[in-house]
Amino acid sequence: MGSDPFPREGGRSSEMERPSAKWSGQEPRILADLLPFLVTSTTARQILLIHDLSAPNISPAIRAVYEQWYGVTTISFKSAADFLDFIVKALMNVSEKRIAIVICSGGNTVAIFEAIREKDLESPKIQWFVVMRENLTFDLTAALREGTQITLAAQTSSNSYRLSTSYVDVKNKIGLAYAGHVTWNDETGKMTSFLASPLTPDLERVYADFGGRQLKGAVVPNWPFFQVTPLDAYDGPYQEAGPVSGIDFLVIDAIATELNFTYKLLVADSWGGPQPDGRSITGMIGMVARREVEFAVDEITITGAREAVLDFSQPYFMESITIVSRAPAEKSRAVAVFSPFTPAVWAALVLSVAVIGPLLAIINHLTSFYLGGKDHFSSREFAFNMFRNLVVQGNLISSARWPLRCVFFSWYLFCFYVCALYSGTLTAVLAIPAFEKPVDSLADLLRAMKEDGFSPLFIYDTSNVHILKEATSGIYKEIWDRFQPDSGYVFSANEGVDKVLTGKFGFVNAWLASEIRITARGKENYHLARQTYYPQSYGVALQSGAPYLAVFDKKLAQLVESGLIGKWRRDVVGSAAGRVPDEGPQGGPGAVTLIHLQAAFFVLAVGLLAASLALGFEVGLCRRRRRRERVGKAPGISSSV
Repeated sequence: MGSDPFPREGGRSSEMERPSAKWSGQEPRILADLLPFLVTSTTARQILLIHDLSAPNISPAIRAVYEQWYGVTTISFKSAADFLDFIVKALMNVSEKRIAIVICSGGNTVAIFEAIREKDLESPKIQWFVVMRENLTFDLTAALREGTQITLAAQTSSNSYRLSTSYVDVKNKIGLAYAGHVTWNDETGKMTSFLASPLTPDLERVYADFGGRQLKGAVVPNWPFFQVTPLDAYDGPYQEAGPVSGIDFLVIDAIATELNFTYKLLVADSWGGPQPDGRSITGMIGMVARREVEFAVDEITITGAREAVLDFSQPYFMESITIVSRAPAEKSRAVAVFSPFTPAVWAALVLSVAVIGPLLAIINHLTSFYLGGKDHFSSREFAFNMFRNLVVQGNLISSARWPLRCVFFSWYLFCFYVCALYSGTLTAVLAIPAFEKPVDSLADLLRAMKEDGFSPLFIYDTSNVHILKEATSGIYKEIWDRFQPDSGYVFSANEGVDKVLTGKFGFVNAWLASEIRITARGKENYHLARQTYYPQSYGVALQSGAPYLAVFDKKLAQLVESGLIGKWRRDVVGSAAGRVPDEGPQGGPGAVTLIHLQAAFFVLAVGLLAASLALGFEVGLCRRRRRRERVGKAPGISSSV
C-alpha cells in the first residue's frame, strides 16, 4: 500500500490534503462502506444518524446501516435551535450505550457539539462518529469537552479517510489521536482499513491511568471528613487549600494514588445545591456543575436535586441526622420525698388513713354493743395508730376481737406493700438524679419550639436545610415554618455545637460529625438525640457525564469492601476520644449527701413550722380563756343573771 500518508497526532496538519467542497460522485458508495465499518467497532445497537444537505445522497449509507442494525433513528439537521430541542429529548438520561453518527458540513458539525456543550449533554454512554470533509479539526476540538467521546473520520482525499479518537492530555486539553485510516481502490472499489488503536476505547481502561493529570477538587473545612489548611494562593475567586487529614481526604488520596492523578483543592463557601430560583447553584455543588472543578468530596449527601445537575459516584458512607442539645438540667430534689408516688397515689393514701380510724371505731362500737364490753379506744386513737403502722412505727392497739384483728391484718399487709414500694423507689430517686425532658427526636424538637422557645440550628446551605425547605407537609414543614434564619443559621459544625451551650438551641447535623465534636468538648455538657432521621448516603460529586465515573465507582467499592473506610472512621473517632481528659475510674453511687436529703429536711422544716403555728394558736386560745376568767372574777361583777 506504500508509505503511510497519515500523521499520527491530532490537530491541524499541513500534510492533510483538502478535498473539494463537493462530495465526489463515488461518495454514496464510500459512505455505504464507511458507516457499517465504524459502527461495528462498538457493541451498541441504538443508532442516531444526523445529516444535512451537504451530502445529497446518503440513502445507500442509511440503507446499509438499516440492513445490519435495528433501532436506527435519522434526523435532518436544519438549524442549531431545532437540533437542540431534539437532542435534549433524544440524549438526556441515556441509560444504555448508544451510537450517534454525524454526517454534516463542518459548520453544522461544530454547531452540534457546541449545543451539546451548552446543554451539558456529555455522556459516557454515547459514542459519537463524525464524518467530515473539511479540515476543521481545531474548531471541533475547541467545541469538545471531557465526557464527549468522538471518533472522527476526516476525508483526506476522494478515496481515503483518516480516523482519530478524542483524548485528554496531561494539561486537561482535548485532542484527537490518530487511530487508523481507510482507503478505497479506484479500480476495484474495495475498501482497505488499518487500525492503530480501537475506534471506541474502553473508558475503564483509558481512565485506569490518568497519566499524572492534575484535577481540581472542591472542599469545605469540615473535620473529621476533610481538614484543610488555607494557602496563600488563589485559582480565580477560590482560595487554594492543602489537605491535612480526614476520612474523605484518605478516600480521595487513595483513589488518586490508584488512578495516577494529582489534585488541587479549592475552598467553597458551603455544600450548596440548586436554589429555588431554578437558575443558581451554590457551594461545592455549583463549582462542579459549572465545571470549575472536576470533583467535590466532603461529606456530600446524594440528593435528587443535586443529581439533576451533576453525577454522583456510588455511596461509600451512610449515616443519619441527629440533634445536639444542651445536657438536660437536673431536677430539684427539694420535693424528692414526694417523687416516688404520683399525686393520685398520695391522695389515695391520705384518704385511706382518714377513713381507717373511723371505720375501726365503728367496728369496735358494734362489737361492744352486740358482744358486750366497753369501747376502749376512740376514732382519733385508731387513726393515729394506723398512721404509725404506715410509717413503720408499730401499732399500740391490741384487741381480742376478730373483726378488728382482720382489719389490722389487712392494714399491716397494705402498709408493708406501700412502704416497700416507697423506700425502693425513693432509694432509686436519690441514687439516680432526675433530669428535665431531653430533645430525643424531631417531635421533641417541635414540642420544645412550641412550648419552651427552642430554636433549631442548621449549617447554611446544606441538604439538611433543603429537605425541610422543600417539604410541603408534615413535621418537616412545621419545623421550617417556625425556623428563624437570623438566629438559626451557622456556618460550621464547630459553631453549631458551641452555640448549643449558649441557650435553648438544638443543632441539627449528621451523626458522626456531631458525636466527635461533643466527645472532644465533653459529653457531659451535651445531649445527643436517641432517635435519628433521614438516612443519607455520601458520594463523590463529579461533572455531569464524567467518563471516569465507572473507575471512581470501582475504586470506592474496593475501599468499602476492604473495610478501609470503616477503619478510617474508627481511627478518627478514636483520636477524638483521646482528646477527652481522663476522668479517672468511675465507681457506683457515692455517699448520701445533703443534696439527697434536702427533701427530708424540707419535710422536717414544714412539720416544725406547722407545730409552731399550732403552738401559737393554742397559746392564743389559752390567753383568751384566762383573760375571760380574770374578767369574770373581778369585784362588782356578778356571774349570775
